[in-house]
Amino acid sequence: MSLRAWEVLTLLGVTAAVVGVLVVLLDVQAGLSVLAIALALGLAGLAWSLRAIWHRLETMEQSVDRARKAAAGARQRSRRTVRMAERSARVAERNAFRFRTSLDTLPSDILRLERVTERLAPPPSDLPALGDWALTPATLLTMLDEVFALDHPVTVVECGSGSSTVFLAWALSERGDGGRVVSLESDPDYAEETRQQLRAYGVDTVAAVVDAPLTEVPVGDESRLWFDTSGVPELSDIDVLFVDGPVGGTSRYARYPAFPVFADRLAPGALVVLDDTDRPHERAILRQWLDEEHSGRRLGRYRKNVRSTFLRVQA
Repeated sequence: MSLRAWEVLTLLGVTAAVVGVLVVLLDVQAGLSVLAIALALGLAGLAWSLRAIWHRLETMEQSVDRARKAAAGARQRSRRTVRMAERSARVAERNAFRFRTSLDTLPSDILRLERVTERLAPPPSDLPALGDWALTPATLLTMLDEVFALDHPVTVVECGSGSSTVFLAWALSERGDGGRVVSLESDPDYAEETRQQLRAYGVDTVAAVVDAPLTEVPVGDESRLWFDTSGVPELSDIDVLFVDGPVGGTSRYARYPAFPVFADRLAPGALVVLDDTDRPHERAILRQWLDEEHSGRRLGRYRKNVRSTFLRVQA
């Protein structure tokens, strides 16, 4: 087994000390010289050993520091994992509550919808789909109630077209007093599909689906990716604004511009409907709308269902 440097030096020092003592017995001067060498070697060994001990202490301190950091990181990850689990549990609980609420109201919504469709669409009409990507029956019924309650020709603007366009066009056609629905659609294929449905149901005269590709639109002091409104006909006194587009993934807070862009054309007391407010981005948009004023108009809460929130333009 090899000896470390400080052990070698110490061994040499001890050996030199023994030799020095023996030499002193024979020659004092020579013996003192050997003892001096022994002392130097011993001190060198001691210094080397102290250096080795100091280095070992530094290494141990570094190991302890790494262990502390690792423990702190583990605790942080553990807390983060716990927070994520708690957040997931809250989301699951909230979604379960909304689902139960939706199931509770579904029978009455279906019954009301059957009565409305019997009035609007003569059997055996194949009705457009509701739910999933389309609006829910509860949202549709609230908007139809609004359309039938107003005592003047109703103007409806939709951000995004689809089943809602057809149902609203049916309601406006039933009223027969010159109301209209204008839908902005960024997907040309989907826009044409909605137009075909309107023609098939014979209500294309009261509804227009406008090709509105996404572009940079000025909103306040900035620009946002939103519908190109250059092809939208002249509109004033909008009674119902239904915001169900653009698709959320197109940009951050993609549906936010709807209120600022149309604020100056909303009628006093107009109904503004933001769909999918069970999602974080739409809830953030809702908070912004409620906090802001555009063209002298503010929004106030009116009612809410499981997936949509209804607002009123305050007088």
